Amino acid sequence: MRKLLILAEVSLILFLLYYLTGVLTSLGFHNWQKPLFGNPILSSILLLFVLPLSTLVLTRRNPG
Repeated sequence: MRKLLILAEVSLILFLLYYLTGVLTSLGFHNWQKPLFGNPILSSILLLFVLPLSTLVLTRRNPG
């Protein structure tokens, strides 16, 4: 269970970093890295799945 939480946290951080590079690229900051989620609708939908996952991870780590 503990390994699963660590894996979820790492994947969450990586996703948020990748999402931010996509946002910056769409705003005009042309990054060296092509954003994986260039579609803003797809990015928003994925972000809606990531936010509940992050709250789940945080509540599991700090009960109460």
